[in-house]
Amino acid sequence: NAGDDISNTEIGAIFGYPPFYVSKVLKDRRGITLRQYIISYRLKLAKKLLDESVKSINEIAEECGFNDASYFTKTFKNAFGMTPKEYRNLTKDDYI
Repeated sequence: NAGDDISNTEIGAIFGYPPFYVSKVLKDRRGITLRQYIISYRLKLAKKLLDESVKSINEIAEECGFNDASYFTKTFKNAFGMTPKEYRNLTKDDYI
């Protein structure tokens, strides 16, 4: 469900806590916000899809919950130091 848009209220309801409790606990224990955690999870999923599928970068962005491919590319590059296309090309070369 990484591509689904989910709110603090929905996450709290899943765990049976008030809306922002899960975010507060995550921030206190891991030092990151719930939003940062979700983006990190989505980026890891994107890397996996770039490695294992032939889907387009736009399809992967959408599947991972990024409605804007340019935002996905910018976020990916900030996290990993290269664009999704550069990452895919790099990993393809590893199999040759």
